[in-house]
Amino acid sequence: MKSNYNLIFSFSILFLTQNIQAQNIENKPNQKTLPAEENILAEEKPSDYLDKHIISKKIHPLKDEIEKNMRRLARVIRYFESEVPDSKKRYDELASDYKKALESYYGGDIIQAYSSFLSIRPRLKNLTNEYVKIYKNRTLEISSQIFNKISAMNVDSIQAPHFLIHETELRLNVLRSKIEEASDLTRFQKYFDAINLYRNAKIIGILTLYHLEEQKEKKEEVLTKYKVDLEDANYTIFKSE
Repeated sequence: MKSNYNLIFSFSILFLTQNIQAQNIENKPNQKTLPAEENILAEEKPSDYLDKHIISKKIHPLKDEIEKNMRRLARVIRYFESEVPDSKKRYDELASDYKKALESYYGGDIIQAYSSFLSIRPRLKNLTNEYVKIYKNRTLEISSQIFNKISAMNVDSIQAPHFLIHETELRLNVLRSKIEEASDLTRFQKYFDAINLYRNAKIIGILTLYHLEEQKEKKEEVLTKYKVDLEDANYTIFKSE
């Protein structure tokens, strides 16, 4: 009799336990189907956490680099847009993608923002490099004109003042030095540093051509021909020079 009582008691306990477990499951029907992004108890994957930790240290300087170079390139395109086909269209596409990257950045999705910034960087460099070639060609053109003039001056050195020949040679050497340095920077993909050197070299060359002309009309022709280069460098030649 005692044995039957124990058996009945054991079955009762088992039934009661199963019934409680079933009720707990019924009371939480959405726990298994709740999306991870809506479940406040869901933990980030270890890989996502690590990625965010690494990216958080890299994204700020990358963002600043892209922003700075976008502004620099906008200035170049403002003056030499016609020199590179579709440059304005390509820049506008970069600007649009940059805006989307900023939306992700300020929205807190730094992984997407970082990926977007990285995709912009090579395209920005490629377009900038095309303008580096334009700057180089214009600088070489000015250099060639100076070379031709100083060659003619040396042939007729009796008529040409010696100090003018010497000064022109010095300026030409400085101009060549800047061209070589800019070429080195281009190989290391430091495109805007190269552009700055070419920009300065052009000013030296334009000043040289300006001072080599004796007639006022010829001086004005130099200023007119290279007006855009002077404006790009924010340089003004005073007519009294």
